[in-house]
Amino acid sequence: MKKRIRLLVTLLFLQSGVVSAQTGDILTVKCNADSTQSYSVCLPSNYSQTQKYPVLFMFDPAARGKFAAGLYKKAAADYGFIIIASNNSRNGPINVSLNAANALFTDAFRKYSIDNSHIYLTGFSGGARIATTIALQANGIAGVIACGAGFGQPIPETKLNWTFAGIAGTQDFNYVEMQQAIQQLQATASVSNLQTFNGPHRWPPEDVFYSQLLWSYLLHRKSASDDLLPKYKTLTDELIGKASSVLTKASLYRQYLAITPDAAYSEKLKELEASKLYQDEVGQAKQLTLKENAYQQKIAEAFQQIMGRNNTEIKSKGWWKSELASLNKMLLSHKAADSNYIARQKAFITANASESFGNYLNAKRYDTAAELLTVSEAFEPDNPQVFYRHALLAASTKDEDNAIYYLEQAVKHGFANKGQMRNEASFDFLKGNTKFQMLLN
Repeated sequence: MKKRIRLLVTLLFLQSGVVSAQTGDILTVKCNADSTQSYSVCLPSNYSQTQKYPVLFMFDPAARGKFAAGLYKKAAADYGFIIIASNNSRNGPINVSLNAANALFTDAFRKYSIDNSHIYLTGFSGGARIATTIALQANGIAGVIACGAGFGQPIPETKLNWTFAGIAGTQDFNYVEMQQAIQQLQATASVSNLQTFNGPHRWPPEDVFYSQLLWSYLLHRKSASDDLLPKYKTLTDELIGKASSVLTKASLYRQYLAITPDAAYSEKLKELEASKLYQDEVGQAKQLTLKENAYQQKIAEAFQQIMGRNNTEIKSKGWWKSELASLNKMLLSHKAADSNYIARQKAFITANASESFGNYLNAKRYDTAAELLTVSEAFEPDNPQVFYRHALLAASTKDEDNAIYYLEQAVKHGFANKGQMRNEASFDFLKGNTKFQMLLN
């Protein structure tokens, strides 16, 4: 892996070529050296090959380059970034994503006028892990905006030479992981921070993302008279005004003060840190983190029993339903922190069940895949994706009747991606089935 990433670094400075893309549009560009690889690009307003621009490389976990670039195209129009998002990098074998990154960098640095001192990477979920993996192995990366996940390998015990800006939803199952990553990075004096938003595991809202991007960018520009500073100040004020948590407000103040002094912000930060509300939130956050770690360890052990094929220890569907009932009881407290905690644990369980199902189905360990579906049924009885997974499992053994039944149930419960169903190779043996053809129409 290190050899591959070092190859990328040698390509960071091979800039040439003329680009005819219209600024502001999101265009799909095929890589010259490998036409199977492509990316989505959005250029700044008044883009010119004679000027150097900061670049934001994006990695989506489902290879949705155009979607990802579209989420934050304002970074091109308002902040002058070239946005380049891979259409090939995805969750799965890491070499697939590293090959995509290789092709992406090779092509982009030959075609676009990029400022080598301002190369930023971002990704969501598995894409965030790809971004940090590249940054750890490469030279020349200025910063990473990691959304919904942190590192795909152990965090170094030495100071990073790039900034780490983390973002996590308060209901994200990786929320605690992100908090712990920040603690580890701060222990090494690495320049890092974490911002949160009210929501689940997903790409973050625009304002939160731009706040982290500008924080990292302005730190590297180190100019108190920077023309982007007023925009960053306005964005920070808006986020502080919307924040319900005093910990979030304090973090936003610190983030801005790391860029430039501000007497009013300094005073407000002192007042917050001295308040009882701030101290209470700090204490509650620590308690919930300890509780969350213990709970997820218990759940991880239950999953391990399934995956280890220890039939005498595998938890029953009733056990999983009991866990769900216990979590739901916490909702009676009507506290936002408890509600977010419950959402994170449910997401932790359902995400693990879903991802592991795919892994074991592909490995042809059908009994294990079936046990994982039991977990999903307990927590998501009406989720169309669970019925779809049942159909995949039935199809793996050419069980035509059950495959059709579960596909019908998936559609009945809201599954609408007929293209996915049509293109799924596992269902090829159903193409002569009248009911299957009716589902596709």
